[in-house]
Amino acid sequence: MKIAICTKHDLFGAIVLNHLIPNLSEHELAVFFSHESLSGESSVPELARFNFLERDLPLNTLFPLIEKTSNVGELLTPLQMTQKYHFKTNVLRDLLPTGDGATLYAFDPDVIISVRFRLIFKKPIFSLPKFGIFNLHPGALPAFGGLFAPLRQMLSGAPTLGCTFHRVDSGIDTGPIIDIAWVPLRQNLCLMQHTFELYLAGIPLILELVNNLVINKDPFISPQIADKRCYFSIPEAAEFSEFKQKGMKLIDKHAYRAMLSLFTPPTLKNQLDELVNSAF
Repeated sequence: MKIAICTKHDLFGAIVLNHLIPNLSEHELAVFFSHESLSGESSVPELARFNFLERDLPLNTLFPLIEKTSNVGELLTPLQMTQKYHFKTNVLRDLLPTGDGATLYAFDPDVIISVRFRLIFKKPIFSLPKFGIFNLHPGALPAFGGLFAPLRQMLSGAPTLGCTFHRVDSGIDTGPIIDIAWVPLRQNLCLMQHTFELYLAGIPLILELVNNLVINKDPFISPQIADKRCYFSIPEAAEFSEFKQKGMKLIDKHAYRAMLSLFTPPTLKNQLDELVNSAF
């Protein structure tokens, strides 16, 4: 089966690929990155900080440093993964069949899997994959659609946070639900750690879908309840202030280092410490 994986070119996108690619290597794969920031994502200091730690530091500094060595960490950088598993990657700024999206159309996938992808799927792309387009969203739908869903779930005080796997339709995070993976809210974990756990909890839902499609078993899907739907846009400074007032932490230095260390071979431990210390 031909599978197109659409994700963001950042730290969490790399983590997701490391848990998908080895388990889907029997299929023909292609990865399509969106790496541009949304308008307003640096409008408050906390958003700019997330961009730096999730994207700029790993992509521009750590990953190139790792790739200059012959050693590998527990997880591979995207470049190391392409070298090991021999799949093609493309960067998309649009999904137009006459624009960047032409590479996706040329791949002609049987199914499109979206995780953390920045571009919105619109017609005519819905007619491209015969099995459809599916998205892993780090929020419990329909109540936590849109951006920064883990933040909004933590602010709500819910005891568990959801990661929803759903079929993509013409709306944004409105498609019918296949399943929701749940993780407990833990006060000692920062937002970044909860986001990490949410994506890891959702990965098995993707793999189960692919296995079912191989044997021509259609997924069971449930329509979302429209009147319970809520969509969140880019968070404002007041929400980050509320988050801190509730005693929760956005990014923990040691947790962040632990995520980066998954990619870093032991020979670069000192360099990793220097990078993290300089960032905090």
